[in-house]
Amino acid sequence: PGGMWTAFRVYRAPAGTTDFRLLAELPVSDPATVYRYTDSRLWPGKDYVYRVEGVTAQGNVMLSDVVMGRGVVFATQAGSILLFSLGLGLLGWLFLPRGFFPASSGKAHRSTS
Repeated sequence: PGGMWTAFRVYRAPAGTTDFRLLAELPVSDPATVYRYTDSRLWPGKDYVYRVEGVTAQGNVMLSDVVMGRGVVFATQAGSILLFSLGLGLLGWLFLPRGFFPASSGKAHRSTS
């Protein structure tokens, strides 16, 4: 309304609240027709609501409808990475030569050949 868009402001609130906080202000750039914003500060499994505010050069503001979003549950991925890493460590311990790993006593060992 009242002119061309100059910026878009992205707001987020925990689901079930109206405690919206500004996450980002995206300036309008020509010839862009699509704008994207990735919220990387989410709590896994928690629901959020978003609103976008369009701002014109004259200061007019138009607020979008609410959009729902959910933080990705990354515990499964983190657990998989941990188990994979432990598995690699075990395989290395089983199949690498015994002298490959340094002694764990903290003392330096010198080979006497």
